[in-house]
Amino acid sequence: MNILPEDLPNDIEALKALLLEQALLLGKKDSLLSEKDSQLAQWQSKYTFILEQWRLAQQKQFGKSSEISPGQGELFDEIAAESDVIDTETETQTVSYTRQKPKRQPLPKDLPRETVVLDIAESDKVCSCCQGALHCIGEDRSEKSQLSLK
Repeated sequence: MNILPEDLPNDIEALKALLLEQALLLGKKDSLLSEKDSQLAQWQSKYTFILEQWRLAQQKQFGKSSEISPGQGELFDEIAAESDVIDTETETQTVSYTRQKPKRQPLPKDLPRETVVLDIAESDKVCSCCQGALHCIGEDRSEKSQLSLK
């Protein structure tokens, strides 16, 4: 509420009353402002507490863990000592054998055979490095039966 100088009363008592009224309004605003400041500080402390709890939970779940308890590392020494005793008592057996690869059995002689000849053009039979006849590198042979399986 803005009061212009022209709107102010000329009476001293009315001015005093207006001044007291303004002081009361200012006091109410100050108390509301301090209340909001304390509420904001309370929320800020809750936020930092929750944030710290979240960081601790993240550290606990995903962070590096260590065994800090005194004497905890000594718990496993007894098991290691007992395992050394057990290892010396066990006997070892060595088994050696040779494994044979399975061999494909040839097709029976009475089955009809079919020979496949590939048509290769004369230009494909010329070696690209020496311009002579192609060199024989390797040869694969297999037998196929003419019988069709239905």
